Amino acid sequence: MSISRQSVSTSTSFSTPYGKIHKVSDSIIIEDITGGQYDDETEDDPAYVRQEPSGNPSFVGAPTGGEAFDAHDLANTAVYTKGNEILVVEYPSPTFTDFTSAVAVTKYMFGNGIGEAAVVEINQGNDSIIVIDMLGV
Repeated sequence: MSISRQSVSTSTSFSTPYGKIHKVSDSIIIEDITGGQYDDETEDDPAYVRQEPSGNPSFVGAPTGGEAFDAHDLANTAVYTKGNEILVVEYPSPTFTDFTSAVAVTKYMFGNGIGEAAVVEINQGNDSIIVIDMLGV
């Protein structure tokens, strides 16, 4: 199964736990927003975060291959990951704490099978976030 992409209502209720990926100054941060079980940080630009159905998000090197979706603006945006789900959430300002002030939400879903994964590219130089389907790569 490849990744599906859909816009969802900003009033959609999302249940935790999600990992949160966002920009702070010149760093990209991964944090567990429910319990601090994993935190990581990089100043790499671009930064790449891999999400697999059974794991937590983690920084990886640049992927080879895969199919990229259209880019999102990095400014005022956070990425939330959980299992086989990635949410790209846009906010009205860089000050945000949860889903309640979102102005746009794009949901990416992929299967739970072996080899199913996605990589999120966060490019500060281009001010962009791109989700890459890594099925079979």
